Amino acid sequence: MSLVLAVGGIKSGKTHFCEELLAQYSRVGYFATAPTSWADEAKFHERIKAHQASRPATFETIEVGDNPEDLPELLRNFEGPVLVDSVGTWISALYEKNSGRGYQSHCRSFLDALDSRNGLSVIVSEEVGLSLHGANEISRDFVDKVGALNQEIAKIADSVFLIVAGRAVPLMKLEDLRESSRLGNL
Repeated sequence: MSLVLAVGGIKSGKTHFCEELLAQYSRVGYFATAPTSWADEAKFHERIKAHQASRPATFETIEVGDNPEDLPELLRNFEGPVLVDSVGTWISALYEKNSGRGYQSHCRSFLDALDSRNGLSVIVSEEVGLSLHGANEISRDFVDKVGALNQEIAKIADSVFLIVAGRAVPLMKLEDLRESSRLGNL
């Protein structure tokens, strides 16, 4: 297994970074997590079309937003590298479809699928912790859930990058910092 997590803000360049990371492969499974109903919204439809147009021809798009609970099994069954775009829209799709029922088990299944894959897995996620505190319970719950799942993915990831203005900043684990003597005896 090789797992890469790329987190960043909206329009930070995280998807483009991940697509470039995978451009060398002859076949990539691109798991799009937004529900098709969101395409009815004009601005979101434009965003989806821009994402689709930017994908290399070698990327096979698998739409999972209408059935987000299927993502773990689809990941387990796909041979070769995959790109999941994105964790935040996947969580939103789960809530839209199931009102949050089974959320923890879906996340556990997703993490298990990532951990058990033989191929390269590249995950795009929103870094929601740098935004404003939500004005209501729903937005605060969303931030908490995305942040918690990002941390769980990072625990099993081989590499984690923060994407800012199209640039990638590698993020280190605490034990790696300690070993590099940057923190001394802390």
